[in-house]
Amino acid sequence: MRGNVLFFSTNSLNATFSSEIEKLGYGVTVFHNEKIIYPEVKNFSFIDKLKNIYYRIIKKDTSFPHKKQKKIFNNWVINRLESIIKEGERYEAIIFFRGDLYEREVLLKCKRLSHRMVSFQADGISVSQRILEYRDIFDDVFCFDPDDAIKYNFKFLTNCILFTDVKEKITERDVFYLGTSTYEREECVMKLENLFVKNNISFKAILNINKYKEEKTVNSIEHTYRFFDYCKVLEYEKKSKCILDLVHTNHNGLSFRFFEAMEMQKKIITNNVEVKKYDFYNKNNIFIIGLDDEKTLFYFINSPYEKLDEDMILKYRLENWLNIVLDTENKIEIENPLNDEKI
Repeated sequence: MRGNVLFFSTNSLNATFSSEIEKLGYGVTVFHNEKIIYPEVKNFSFIDKLKNIYYRIIKKDTSFPHKKQKKIFNNWVINRLESIIKEGERYEAIIFFRGDLYEREVLLKCKRLSHRMVSFQADGISVSQRILEYRDIFDDVFCFDPDDAIKYNFKFLTNCILFTDVKEKITERDVFYLGTSTYEREECVMKLENLFVKNNISFKAILNINKYKEEKTVNSIEHTYRFFDYCKVLEYEKKSKCILDLVHTNHNGLSFRFFEAMEMQKKIITNNVEVKKYDFYNKNNIFIIGLDDEKTLFYFINSPYEKLDEDMILKYRLENWLNIVLDTENKIEIENPLNDEKI
């Protein structure tokens, strides 16, 4: 058995990442091993309700509920960390997804538990600025946005393939998309829906909304606040010819969809023009909105997928991702696609 890893992640892929790392022979301690309960404003104590009213009406500051939530999060993290420290465990490495989400006090305590501690920034630095203050604590900071990696002198690392696919023979639709609803994505999805209808392309989109909005389905687009676990997302993707990817306004990094498509041998439609600079880019597998001719979209979706070399796929699997993060001798480096450009 390989060494033990302490894994910090609050995103929806927490369970998938940890279980897949275990399959590679590592022991994994999942830091966020239970759901943190945050009270709604209506369930605040009488004193906290008064504070919220005071800040919102007198100070014109609506951030009190967020600050209270952050305090609950920090208290939970410290209590959980102290229980781990009492166990006396040492780790081969400590891996943070978004180390900027934690207080300096927590990071310094974690540093005592391992000789290697890293953070993977799977979001734009514009929304995770605090990581710049923590670079002295981490042994390495990895960034999936190639522009940010160069600008802030972080190591570049993409997302990765998290699973080994069992090919799905049943196809229910041409194109599928699931993502968090934003104004930009709503606009883009509606425009694409019109384009797909015009070209006789079947489409299903699921947009996750917050609970204050109305759940509804209009034509091919479903708005819901239901949570879809990773296995359910993959199930939808497997039964689609093509996966739609819409880049977030905060970064230019490649989402997991590119690597899911790579493993499932599915085509992908994207508005992230930066993918053209990556070594696995193939115009027969990746359609770039705004660059490629919309008149060829139907042919693109229905033409055969061009398989990638196995060495290319291995390079982007979780095992190599982990080798890079742990800085092992058998790692295969993933080059920043912008290394040859002037930023």
